[in-house]
Amino acid sequence: MGNFNQAIKRISAIDWSCIGNKQARSHVHLSQEYLRRASMFFQYYPGPCRYPFIIISNSITKSQVSVDELQILKEIDNSYVREIATSYLELNALIDEGNQIAIDIIKICLIQQ
Repeated sequence: MGNFNQAIKRISAIDWSCIGNKQARSHVHLSQEYLRRASMFFQYYPGPCRYPFIIISNSITKSQVSVDELQILKEIDNSYVREIATSYLELNALIDEGNQIAIDIIKICLIQQ
């Protein structure tokens, strides 16, 4: 669960109280990267998702880890940001579980940077 644990650390390090209140160049870059990867994922695996808020488990499979129960997600007040963080965590859990589609989509995103 290396990728998943690292993803939890990354999500936990974010100060969620300033989302929407403070503009930062890093927020712009993160949003751009999310939309780029979501577009690529949606192109290859168009499941029952509502773009741009791709929920990985709707298109691939549900992770064995119950991501929704994580305390860090409950601390995120913005529903859009919470969906993005949930998707990020689910993808990392699926990679750790050896889900080939999750692994392939990460490879595709990294190659096309």
